[in-house]
Amino acid sequence: MSNFFEVAKDMELEGKKFYEQLAKEAEVKELKGVFDFLALQEEVHYYAFSRMEGDEEVSIEERKDAIKKAKEIFSQIAPDFSAPPELSTAGETYKKALELEKGAVKYYTELLESASTDDQRDVVRQIIREEESHVQVLEALIDFVNRPNEYLEDAEFTHL
Repeated sequence: MSNFFEVAKDMELEGKKFYEQLAKEAEVKELKGVFDFLALQEEVHYYAFSRMEGDEEVSIEERKDAIKKAKEIFSQIAPDFSAPPELSTAGETYKKALELEKGAVKYYTELLESASTDDQRDVVRQIIREEESHVQVLEALIDFVNRPNEYLEDAEFTHL
């Protein structure tokens, strides 16, 4: 089980660093906010796994607002948004982030039953839900960057 926590912590640190770099490079301040938010959630997950590894009591406040926050940001910037060339070529970077999140969901789901207590399983389930919301946000971001003007017209964000 200890190895599970090490891998999980490494995954969360990698995600945090990746999102911090994306935030640093973001040309659009609202997108910087999305990446800062994702980096913060990865950090919260890291500390949750650290506490579980030490058999400490752990709980994290569930953040159900990732998708809501993304909708708000996309709707704010969409009317006047024209993707700078750097942003429209960032699709591969965003796809890498998407794959990291999907990998985390898969890994945590496969090893969920390795958690030693019901409380730990509950926290891991919560982290899985948050990682799944990160997947949705990144999928929406990729769509948005590729076609910002049509995005808002597309059935009220059915992707999210």
